[in-house]
Amino acid sequence: MTIKQPSIITPEELKNIKDLQSEINNVTFQLGQLHFSKIKLEEQENLIKIQLSELEKKEAKIAN
Repeated sequence: MTIKQPSIITPEELKNIKDLQSEINNVTFQLGQLHFSKIKLEEQENLIKIQLSELEKKEAKIAN
């Protein structure tokens, strides 16, 4: 049975790993922000559709 020696990470490799983690964190944060913005836009769209529907009802009432 062979005993596996622990890997030694060089300072450059450690920096690369930290940079990659930072980039992943940034992208994950941006996706979260985008999702939040999408939800807010959908809420605004629904409110505007309701307003349009109410205006169409008023228009139909006036036309009769």
